[in-house]
Amino acid sequence: MVGNKFDKLFHYFNNKKYILLILFFIVIILSVIRISKAKFVNDISIMLPDSPKINRSFDFINNSEMSDTIAFSITYNKDSNKLETNNLLVLTDAFADELKKNSNINEVVTGVEDFDLSKIKLDLAKLMPLLLSKEDYKLFKDIEKKGYIENQAKLMFIMLTTPGSSFMQASINIDPFGWSNHILNKLKILSQTMGFNVELENNHFVDKTNEYALVIAKTSVPVTDADRSEELLLAVNKVIEKFPALDIDVVCGHKHTLSNQNIIKKDIYITTFIVTLAFIILMLFMFRTFDALSIFILPFFAIIIAVFISTLIFESLSLFMVGFAAVIAGISVDYGIHLFTAWKTKGYERFKKTIKPVIIASLSTMGVFVSFFISSVYGYKELAIFSILSIVFCVVLSILFLPHFWSRKGSLKNFNIPAELSLSKSKLVLILWSLIFSFSMICLVNSNFTEATDISTFDGSDKSIFDTEERFHNVWGGRKRPGVIVTTGESIKTAFEEYELIANQLNSKIDGFNSLAILVPSINQQKENLKEWKKFWSKEKILSVKTNFNKALEPYGFQKKSFDNFFSLLESENIEAKDQIPNVLKLFEPHFIKHRQSYSLLSFFDDTKKNIDIVESVMKKTNNSYVVSRRELSSLVGEQLILDMKKISIFASLWIIILIVIFLKKPRIIFLALLPVITSISFVFLILTLISMQVTAIVLIALIIILGVSLDYGVFISSANSIEERKSVILAATFSMLTTIMGAGALLFASHPVMFSIGITIVSGVIAAYLTAVFCIPAFQKVFK
Repeated sequence: MVGNKFDKLFHYFNNKKYILLILFFIVIILSVIRISKAKFVNDISIMLPDSPKINRSFDFINNSEMSDTIAFSITYNKDSNKLETNNLLVLTDAFADELKKNSNINEVVTGVEDFDLSKIKLDLAKLMPLLLSKEDYKLFKDIEKKGYIENQAKLMFIMLTTPGSSFMQASINIDPFGWSNHILNKLKILSQTMGFNVELENNHFVDKTNEYALVIAKTSVPVTDADRSEELLLAVNKVIEKFPALDIDVVCGHKHTLSNQNIIKKDIYITTFIVTLAFIILMLFMFRTFDALSIFILPFFAIIIAVFISTLIFESLSLFMVGFAAVIAGISVDYGIHLFTAWKTKGYERFKKTIKPVIIASLSTMGVFVSFFISSVYGYKELAIFSILSIVFCVVLSILFLPHFWSRKGSLKNFNIPAELSLSKSKLVLILWSLIFSFSMICLVNSNFTEATDISTFDGSDKSIFDTEERFHNVWGGRKRPGVIVTTGESIKTAFEEYELIANQLNSKIDGFNSLAILVPSINQQKENLKEWKKFWSKEKILSVKTNFNKALEPYGFQKKSFDNFFSLLESENIEAKDQIPNVLKLFEPHFIKHRQSYSLLSFFDDTKKNIDIVESVMKKTNNSYVVSRRELSSLVGEQLILDMKKISIFASLWIIILIVIFLKKPRIIFLALLPVITSISFVFLILTLISMQVTAIVLIALIIILGVSLDYGVFISSANSIEERKSVILAATFSMLTTIMGAGALLFASHPVMFSIGITIVSGVIAAYLTAVFCIPAFQKVFK
């Protein structure tokens, strides 16, 4: 009955085949037009888990100075006559002026304008009653000791009469004992987290050798926008060309975005060409018939339609997804090959018998991609829809449409692969399989999965970009980015209480901790400090110090009124806590405080595991703070990816097991069908170990795809009911293996590490699955009858 219905449907398509062919090409043309207008992006975030914590970290990174900053390291080139530093700074200013003309550049900084350290010291001295805590009063512990004031007066006289003492003169009348140096030292610590190791020369950023100048530019171009990044970098390069005497290294995230996109596009063109050429060669030399062209062209048409439908579902498509096109073409063509081989060998009846294993195989492969929908990674879902649509179109058209254009005649190349082995050869095959499988399992168990959490493995930028960054960091430092604690609030004042609490708990516990709260207390704490100051500096103590101080100054000819400001400071009558960030510290505000919809106050620390553990323990006690660090982000990504892999693997495995139990039923056949699956997965780890390639998130995804592909071989060969039928199936499986390897193998010529890792994983897995299915399944059947 089912056969009769299929026959009627099949013959209906035969009668309408030319009308359907015209409609098919109309759909292809419309799809191509739509695709030409589609937006393709190279955004790493779509390949990462959709987690609130991860999204929050990426949102912070994408909207912080990490993403909108372009750094320029400037020096004379080897061919120019090196002049004195001042001329380098003149050229640096000219370069900065040219940059400012670019509409995509918001700000250009060459140094610190009007930077006067003596004035800063004077302003900090005036703030001592607010900034010094009770714990800092050890500065005053010797003030009433005999001889202390006399010694300080003598030192003060020596310093003031020494050449080059102007720095001291500016603040000595308000801070004769140098107590503000304690605050100034904290200020120097703050400057260490500004990102680069810089010194000031004529208010310009220079390195310690004075041979390099640094320019920092801010841009409005999002780091994830490849098109605008290209426009920005072209404009920057035109500016650089105007200064032939200079070597200018450019460091920014936009270069990575553009490079990744260009490399992936190039890889797509190369792999598409290789796959197309390989398919044509296979058709001419293996199938030896022109109508075989249809089964090789079909996957590409199916991919075009799948991409077209995907553009209707998604606002933009990932280039990573398109990069899978060659792999999907290699997988999708398998079903047409099995049907075509059956048609050519035994005609329509064998063709109908082949439909069932084709449906089982395609459902198993689609089931693997269906499992991607339970993942939290947006890119996997995009890939799943694209792949499922491609496979569905290939299977349906290969069953109902293409056969009507196949001739009944034609010869297929015979590979002379034995369909049955002798008992002795079967035993030898199983011994070899056991050894390889054992070594593969050892490699799997001993594999290091930590690289799967490293998001840097997605970056396939050109080597020249990394070389430029290496030169830059050798001069300016900043190679290791610090971890950041972000404390949020509606205003600086509301956020500062928790910000200060974090600083108090972490300042002495972890390495490299830095926070504005180390130097500037909250308003409430400033008021408390002022209260403690007044309590400590009683009128009696001030009078005693003033009397002893004036007496000690008499031998050196100082006027008594010279230090009235100092004693007014001790009395602190006109001082009040009103500004959370004093004007003298506004210089540091952009680095420690960010403002979008709310305020974010930043604390920095060395990004080590030990520090992360300590920070996390403190974060549990806070309500409005979170951590952003490469180590923490990798940990979060890793945890979620591993969780996703477990869910996907369980779902895909259950799907496959349920499917083959329903269709194959017999335990013996089920075991044989699964044999290529377990062999191929473990064999991949053997290959990765031999070529010293790390296990990455992309490798794990490719392994999931291999589950479905390898099952195809097991299902077809284990389902063969006779030696003659097995010969036909092995022939089809061989063609299928070749096309899949051609599709995935083309990625071995890719430059991008993501594309290459997909290629090496699928090629090694498919070869293992094919050899296991073709040789081990018959061997098991022979030995264990």
